[in-house]
Amino acid sequence: MFPLSHIFFSLLQAYFLYQIATQYFANQRNPSTVITFETQTQLELPKITICNWNQQRSRLDRCDYCDLTLLSCHDVFSDKRCTMVKKQIASIDTKRGVFNCYQFNVDNDDPIISTNIGYIGSFTALFRVANPPLDVVDTTDLYRVGLQVSFTLIDEEPDVFNEDKFAPPDFDSYFALQKVHTIYANDTERPDEYRFDQSSSMTALNRATSSQYSYIGVSFAFKTLSVQTVTYDPQYTLANFWGDFAGMIGTLMGLDVVKVASGLIVLGTAIRKKNIWYLQDHFNG
Repeated sequence: MFPLSHIFFSLLQAYFLYQIATQYFANQRNPSTVITFETQTQLELPKITICNWNQQRSRLDRCDYCDLTLLSCHDVFSDKRCTMVKKQIASIDTKRGVFNCYQFNVDNDDPIISTNIGYIGSFTALFRVANPPLDVVDTTDLYRVGLQVSFTLIDEEPDVFNEDKFAPPDFDSYFALQKVHTIYANDTERPDEYRFDQSSSMTALNRATSSQYSYIGVSFAFKTLSVQTVTYDPQYTLANFWGDFAGMIGTLMGLDVVKVASGLIVLGTAIRKKNIWYLQDHFNG
């Protein structure tokens, strides 16, 4: 049979191990979040991908209302046609079809630099999109027309099929951008991430009535010339866990509570007998 002191030691050890393990896993699931802003004098614009909301079934499919035409592009700060000559027409394949798109600021070696914010630092592009013909419109006589807009790092491709930023017809949709840098501290398997958060607003586009085409404006600029850094940092790391575990083992190995308690009784005997060897035999036994 195990001595009572060994049983107590094992239970105490298991309790402390459970406590520090619970603290470690809880901290991994809910790390501390630190948000900071670093002000810049200029920022690189993201790559802008603007696609027709209606997509073709395949590259061989002929779909006029799935296309889009860039009519103009205006740089508000310079008050002239925008300098975003670094553009390309792209067809992006997804699991559900092909999106026809324009992409701006695609040269990673020569990115467009923004030094202004808000309206004065904005770029505006005007597009024409064909309305679907009557034979593809459902029985409600309604159809969807619009563009979807993606903002990514220049060397990244957008996930256009899962995009959630849209520009409706007859409006100029303005997107105010905020660059966000996400850091996962103490997680070597998860790299840093960059994204562009945005808030949007719209102004109406006045035009002559046309049943054949819709006109859509897309404008964008930085909200601030700053980078928002979001750091997820587990305060209780694996190093803390092993440090506490080692400290617990050392403490329990050096201190047997049951033996100390029973040692008080032996201490009384040692005093009456005036012999310290009783204590020595007890704690060394």
